Amino acid sequence: MPAVNVKNVTLGKGIPKICVPLTGKTIAGIKDELLQMNTAVFDLIEWRADKFEALHDPESLSAAAAAIHEAFPDKPLIFTIRTKNDMEDFEISDSDYQKINYYVSERRLADLIDLEFSRGSGFVCDFINSARPHGTGFICSRHLKDSTPSVEDMLQMLSEMAGTGADLVKLAVMPQSAGDVLALMEATRQFSDNCPDLPVITMSMGRLGILSRISGKLTGSCLTFGTAVAASAPGQPDCRQLKQILDFLTPDNIC
Repeated sequence: MPAVNVKNVTLGKGIPKICVPLTGKTIAGIKDELLQMNTAVFDLIEWRADKFEALHDPESLSAAAAAIHEAFPDKPLIFTIRTKNDMEDFEISDSDYQKINYYVSERRLADLIDLEFSRGSGFVCDFINSARPHGTGFICSRHLKDSTPSVEDMLQMLSEMAGTGADLVKLAVMPQSAGDVLALMEATRQFSDNCPDLPVITMSMGRLGILSRISGKLTGSCLTFGTAVAASAPGQPDCRQLKQILDFLTPDNIC
């Protein structure tokens, strides 16, 4: 399996790593969440900046990022603006989306930046090419909040995202049946086998898809999401329970 090293975390080696969301609306709210995360078990933090009220203010962005890094200096930080293009109701123009993400990359406010593939492969490719010299890593992601495509269509989506030059690709889908969950897991397994040089993150959302969040060791998904304070997507389990399950499912613990 391929590996991407971010700070002291290696994505794509060992059991899937756990990422917890940070969703505070203000700097004070973020600091409060960080305090509550002191007893949590996780490997990375995803800052869901679409929840942050001062998203368009560079000084506030820098101050919030500094607070996160100060609280957890060894934890890699993913910067994400999730919009109506994928999962959320949040709206932002392409130009503002580009400007804010570029500022985060240029100032190294985060270790990884999540870029929505729904903005277009050309948009993502151009952004990565322009921001790559800053040393930030990139996740190209696609979220389907109402459906699960066929295995073939999901493989095509992952392949197209791989063509952007991102360091990792991510696909999240919403299942309507148990078969949808298994389809997502099969697409993940096939992509991992066919593209061994690119780490992949996948999940089937909602309670129905919980199996996909713990099966990464089997399917090849290198990262899973759990909650420390508040969930950022349907079906995220508590990070402590998630860690216990992932540890139990490692080969050394299976007879």
